Amino acid sequence: MKPQFLAAAIALFTVPAFAQDTNELAIQYVELPAVQNMMTEMFSPTSMGNQMAASFPAGLNLSDEKILQIGEVMSQAMSDIRPAMETQMILGSAEFFSVDELQALIDFYSSEAGASILLKMTPFMAHVLGELQPQMQAMQLRVQPEIIAIVQE
Repeated sequence: MKPQFLAAAIALFTVPAFAQDTNELAIQYVELPAVQNMMTEMFSPTSMGNQMAASFPAGLNLSDEKILQIGEVMSQAMSDIRPAMETQMILGSAEFFSVDELQALIDFYSSEAGASILLKMTPFMAHVLGELQPQMQAMQLRVQPEIIAIVQE
């Protein structure tokens, strides 16, 4: 068993049987190759660089090399917290999903189509958010005075 799953595994011995089933399924879900591959892709230097670039101001033009350098820094930083993220995913999955829901997730993401969809979700969302970035920045500028007024009340 991976060390990052130790906290979740210990929890298995301190909860009722129904919760044990939920915890066991949550561990199985997070350990699925498709879920692990999705996290690896999400934290890759290219993906992290693109995610960061999408959050930069509209006029900031960085070279692909600089974006990749930023992605490498972020990828390493995220890999340092991945074990904690996996533990939280296990605990959260066990808390928020039922046995039936966890089993459905496991069944779907164990399928060829489910694994493929999960792997494509990160670049899909990066694309969508990248396309919306100018509108998001304009919206933030538009509502910023209202938010500042609320905070200052």
